[in-house]
Amino acid sequence: MGTYSLTGFAIISVLCLISSTIIMNATTVLIQCGQPLAVAELAGVFAKHLIPGIPFSFVYELIRKVSQSRNEATPMLISSVVCNSVTISLGYYLVYYTAWGWLGAAVARSAGQIVQVPVILMAMIMGWGEEDDKVIETNENEESSELIVKANIKNIDNDDDIEFFKQLTGGFVISDALNSAAIFEFLSLGLPGMLQLIFEW
Repeated sequence: MGTYSLTGFAIISVLCLISSTIIMNATTVLIQCGQPLAVAELAGVFAKHLIPGIPFSFVYELIRKVSQSRNEATPMLISSVVCNSVTISLGYYLVYYTAWGWLGAAVARSAGQIVQVPVILMAMIMGWGEEDDKVIETNENEESSELIVKANIKNIDNDDDIEFFKQLTGGFVISDALNSAAIFEFLSLGLPGMLQLIFEW
């Protein structure tokens, strides 16, 4: 998992630079696509205010996949709720009560994306919202064969979570993650997924 994550981080870093460059020049791109000058200029200004949140959006998608690989849904739910709450509340405030005006919506969107990354990491590490895993064991040494129930509470001290993150970071082997075979494998899975998402949009 660490190797795949490092490969993904390298690829999304390159893609993030490409995306940011395109967005920085959104006005020119839109004009070349035949959009009216006034619309292109305003859209370009709006898009530039989205740039601070782009790296966090890319990193969030990578962390989200790691969370899914652990069969966890709660961290994504928590981070999405927090992100949307920040975006909506801050956006409303900036648009209607500050000089930012309509650009406040873009600033709020960036802020929501920035907050999303630490929240999903904290939710994964702390095990927020995850139900206790209960293991029932039979003690055959005693005549009564009593059941011993052990509750495994997910928190920062949870051995499973700590061990997972140790294994994840321990898997950061640059030579394995950044060779051509690893990059090709990542893209062979990532590109179809990206196209599927685009078609859904």
